Amino acid sequence: MCDMARPDKSTKKDNPEARRTNILLEKLASEFRSFGEGVSDVRERVQKIEKRLDQSDNDMTNFVKPVLQSLRTVPNHLDNLSKQLDQLEGDVRELKKGLREKLETYDHRLSAAEAKLPA
Repeated sequence: MCDMARPDKSTKKDNPEARRTNILLEKLASEFRSFGEGVSDVRERVQKIEKRLDQSDNDMTNFVKPVLQSLRTVPNHLDNLSKQLDQLEGDVRELKKGLREKLETYDHRLSAAEAKLPA
């Protein structure tokens, strides 16, 4: 394999253009290596970030899923509570009616008892 970046000694002494070309090629190769190392570092960082994002996504899914399941049961609970409230309202109406009847009965009895008292 031929190394173009290192010409033989005779070319170095005889041809200054070849020397400049080799220096530029060496600089280019060095810059390319540096660029490659930078790209490699960026890839590693992106992979770490992707892992964190995947973990965060899993964490959020694990958090949100039970919440959504709980929210799905809310309408059923609200329906049950509404039915219970309707039943309680009916019970309260019946109690009020019964209390009114008893108060009227006691009021009549009291009026009758007061009428029997001597003046």
